Amino acid sequence: MLVVSIVLCLGTMLLIRLGEDQKRTSTEELLKSHSVLDCALILHGSLLDAETGKRGYLLTGDQAFLRPYEEAMERIDGDLQSLVELTVMSPEMQGILVNSLIPNMIERKTGLQENIRIFEESGGEAAIEFMRTDRGISLMDDIRTDFEELKFLEEKTIEERAESLEMAFVRYNYITYAGLVFIGLSIVFGIFLIRDYDQQKNELIEDMARSNAELARLNKREVALREEKERFLGIAAHDLRSPLNAIISLADILKQESEASDKYDEEHREYVEYIIESANQMNMLINNFLDVHRTEEGQKKVKPEKVNVKNLLKALLFKSENIAKQKDISISLEYELQSDTVVTDKSIFSQVVDNLISNAVKFSPLGKNVTVRLKDSNEGFDLEVEDEGYGIKESEKSKLFRKYQTLSVRPTAGEQSVGLGLSIVYDQMTLIGGNIICESQEGEGATFIARFPEMG
Repeated sequence: MLVVSIVLCLGTMLLIRLGEDQKRTSTEELLKSHSVLDCALILHGSLLDAETGKRGYLLTGDQAFLRPYEEAMERIDGDLQSLVELTVMSPEMQGILVNSLIPNMIERKTGLQENIRIFEESGGEAAIEFMRTDRGISLMDDIRTDFEELKFLEEKTIEERAESLEMAFVRYNYITYAGLVFIGLSIVFGIFLIRDYDQQKNELIEDMARSNAELARLNKREVALREEKERFLGIAAHDLRSPLNAIISLADILKQESEASDKYDEEHREYVEYIIESANQMNMLINNFLDVHRTEEGQKKVKPEKVNVKNLLKALLFKSENIAKQKDISISLEYELQSDTVVTDKSIFSQVVDNLISNAVKFSPLGKNVTVRLKDSNEGFDLEVEDEGYGIKESEKSKLFRKYQTLSVRPTAGEQSVGLGLSIVYDQMTLIGGNIICESQEGEGATFIARFPEMG
C-alpha cells in the first residue's frame, strides 16, 4: 500500500507540474494578446495625432501644430514594427499587416507629407485642392477597417486563450483534488502535497496580481490619451476662434461702412460678404468638431425649456438666406404648428435646423428651392427640410448619418464637406430621444425629417 501511495503521489505531483506549466504558458499568451491591442491602440493614436497636427497647421499656418505632427510621424514606424513583431506567430494578422495595413499606412504618411509640402510651397488653396483629390478619407476608413480586423482577430485569440487558461485552471483543480485523496494514503506525502498546493496557490495569486497590474497600466494609458485629446481640442478651439472672431468683427465693420458710404462698389461689398460667410462657416466647423467630441464623451446635457419656436426658426432661416442667395436658392417656411411655443432643447433645435438647411443648400443646384416645414406629430413635432437636389442612391442611405462619410453626390458649388453635419444631427436627436429619417429617390431631391419628442 505504501508503495502504491508513493507511486500515486509521484504521479499526482507530475500532473500538477504539467498543469502549472500549461497555466503559466496560457497566462503569458493572454498578457501578450493585451500587448497587441495596446500596441494597435498606440499606433492608431499616433496616426490620429499626425492627422490632427496636419489639419491644425493647414487651417492656421501656425508652426506649433507641426510639433505634434512630426512627433507622431516619427512614432508611427516604431509602433508599426512593434505590432509586426507581436503578431509574428499569427499568419492571419501578418496577412492583414503585409497586404493592407502597412501599405495603407505608408500611403497615408506620404499623403500627409505631400499635403504639408504643397501647403508650404503653394499655399492653402493648393493644399485644399490636394485634399479634395487625395484619397485620405478612404485610406483612413481602410486603416480603421484593418485595425478593426486586427482587434477582432486578437479578441478572438484572447477569448480562445482565456478558455484555454480556464481549462488549465479546471484541470489543475481536478489534479489537486485527486492529490488530496492520495494524500490520505500517506501522511508524509500528504504534508508534502499540501505544501506544494499552497505554493501553487500563491503563484496563482501572483499571476492574478500581475494581470491586474497590467490592466491598470492599460487603463492609465487610456486615461492619459483621453486627457491629451481634451487638452489639444481646448487649445485648438481657443487658437482658432480668436482670429476668426477678429476677422468677423472687422468684416462687419467693413460691411457697415460699405452700406453707409458710396466709396465701395458692389464688388467690394460681395468680397466682404464672402469673408463673413467663410469665417462663419469655419466657426461652424469648429463648433461641429467640439460638439461631436462633447457628445462622444457624454459631456453634453439636455436642457428642456419653453421656446418660441416660430420666432427662433425665422431667425435661423434669415441667417441661412445669406448663404442661399449666393446660389440663387430660395428658402420658404411652411409653419403648421398649432402653437408658437414648444418645450424642447433650444440649442439642439437650432443646431439641427442649421445643419439640415446648410446640407440642403450645399447639395442643391443653382436657382432651386428649399422648403422648411414645422408641424405637429403624435409624439411631439416634426421638422422637415426638403430640397430639389439630385437625391440619394438607395445603396448609400445607410451611410448618411455616419461620421466622415462621403457620398457620390457632391456639393454643387464646390463647397467643402467633411461628413459631420448629418452625423451631428443624428447624435443630437438620439440624445433627446428623437429620430431623424431621410426620404429620397435618386434624381428627385431629398426630405430630411427630424422627429422631436414631447419634453414638457
